[in-house]
Amino acid sequence: MIERNTLLLDFGGVIVRTIFECLGDIEDHFALTRGSLDWKGPLDPERDNRWRATLEGQLGERDYWRERLTSLGQLVGRKVDMAEVIAAMCAADPNRAVRPEAKAAIAKTKAAGYRIGVLTNDLERIYGRDIVSKFAVLREADAVVDGSWSRVHKPSPEAFARALAALERRAEEAVFVDDQRRNVDAAVAIGMAGVAFDVRDPASSFRAAERLLGI
Repeated sequence: MIERNTLLLDFGGVIVRTIFECLGDIEDHFALTRGSLDWKGPLDPERDNRWRATLEGQLGERDYWRERLTSLGQLVGRKVDMAEVIAAMCAADPNRAVRPEAKAAIAKTKAAGYRIGVLTNDLERIYGRDIVSKFAVLREADAVVDGSWSRVHKPSPEAFARALAALERRAEEAVFVDDQRRNVDAAVAIGMAGVAFDVRDPASSFRAAERLLGI
């Protein structure tokens, strides 16, 4: 029996809180009344038809955020880019956006002697190099594979292959955690164990990953 000894994590939504969870901070930054931003994404997909279209593959995630940035710009009366939204979400310290549950799971995995990897589609493109460099949690990873510039994105099997190669592990040795079901399904299809991360219950999702690792 192959031992699972590697935890491979998505970044946005899994390691750090989603933008949807930080809408209050973003509204404060732009001097908007609380509740002005009513798009809830995975927190309440029934109230966000554009997010449902994204999950169903009818709308690309980049297109989703392009639409949301446009509507936010209309509210504040000027063009707004993702870098400013991320800065508002993170305030002065981007580490404030890291989930405590993620830090605990990473520490527990490392204490067991297992490897940690991060596989993300758009980390540097979305957050910017300066903010990425400040995330202490990324320094805990044995490998960070970012599709920002390679243009190799999940759910492509090549994206997972690159992460496994960087970690020097086989698919059967890895547990993959992502908040996008299609990415989890793609990982499972090549032999990984997978956990569909629930942003509404991060603790349970990380516990599920730990059980698969046997820690």
